[in-house]
Amino acid sequence: MKTRLVVLAAIILIGIELVVAYLHSRNRDGGTTRVQPFETAIPLGDRPDSAFTDEERLAPPIAAFKAADGKYGFINRFGFVVIKPRFEYATNFDGDQALVYVENTKSVIDRLERVKYKLPPGAGRVQLSRNGMAWFEGDKVWRWGLVNAKGEVVLGPTYDDVEPFSEGLAAVNLGCKREFPGYGRGGKWGFVDEKGTVVIPIENERVGSFSEGLALVENHGERCVDKAGKTVFALTNSSFDTGNFSEGIAPAHTIFLKDDNDWVTRFFNREGKTEFSVTGFAENFREGFAAFTLNYNKSHDEQSSGFINRSGKIAIAPQFAAVQSFNDGLAAAKMMTIGPIVNGGLWGYIDKTGARRIDPQFTEAFPFHEAIAKVHVGGALTNVTDARPYWKGGEWWLIDRTGRKLKRSWIESSPGWQ
Repeated sequence: MKTRLVVLAAIILIGIELVVAYLHSRNRDGGTTRVQPFETAIPLGDRPDSAFTDEERLAPPIAAFKAADGKYGFINRFGFVVIKPRFEYATNFDGDQALVYVENTKSVIDRLERVKYKLPPGAGRVQLSRNGMAWFEGDKVWRWGLVNAKGEVVLGPTYDDVEPFSEGLAAVNLGCKREFPGYGRGGKWGFVDEKGTVVIPIENERVGSFSEGLALVENHGERCVDKAGKTVFALTNSSFDTGNFSEGIAPAHTIFLKDDNDWVTRFFNREGKTEFSVTGFAENFREGFAAFTLNYNKSHDEQSSGFINRSGKIAIAPQFAAVQSFNDGLAAAKMMTIGPIVNGGLWGYIDKTGARRIDPQFTEAFPFHEAIAKVHVGGALTNVTDARPYWKGGEWWLIDRTGRKLKRSWIESSPGWQ
């Protein structure tokens, strides 16, 4: 009798898994997107030095790593140490710059380890922008000042909150209340240029970053403005949250609370006209695809994620627990945990057909950048009040596009790679 019950239970579990997989593969128009066959990645592991050319060994630095003695150095995209560990702290390179700490002095260096400029003495937190400028917190003052690409102070500590420069303008805030480091609430927002001059008045409840020459601002209604602050169009349909322009369109999100309905994302163009709408919470477009999530207003166990194409059609069915945007042709995807699914809850990488390119085996994964990605294996996720959860134990790795682990990896949690 027990044997029959065990067999019956196994049949039921398999049936549930098949039904769930089928439902997740259905398109909105009734069609079906077939899950691509699994493709085995090259096994993780260090490549012998003999497998690398001199050009690969001497490639420019890209990522910071923490050595056993607590000092930070830099490795290149093949995992070779190209700047020896000597810094008290370091961030990854973004463009041709990285932030380093040496003897309580914060400096910006280039990929040849040359100091581009030093931050003012006593500077607190620092935000680098890709235009070479940097926001810094004043000494014992919770306000932000600005230095240019030569290290010259453009503005002393002035603003309560700031965002990095984007297309020559940066969002700034006056009046927000800091609830804990890195997070403020309230106040008014506007924009400054690279000279620190206010070019869009600080009078908005919230603002987005400039992208493709436009930014969304909210002040008694949401509108799209150009770099002179002139209204290009007003958003007539109310939305809970609006993204930035990417590939000529931007997403506006609306949630329907009645009858347990899902989110709806409306994509509008540069004239403010709706191009298409999709069910679910959709992200900005990147490389021709936008990630979207169904049941976004429910628990994570009830959500499913996939991708739409530029026409608003489902390109990769919502069959994953979570996904990240495509970068360098690959996207991180987290496997479902419903039923006896192998590798459930772990992250791997898929291509634009939905085929798995790197086996799901990571507890956390970040997008590829300059052909490498940061991933985490093992450990336990630890929650912290008023801060992002962090991994206790396990290892942070850098991997290449084939899934191979680079020669050097972090010995513990290190500067973010996003």
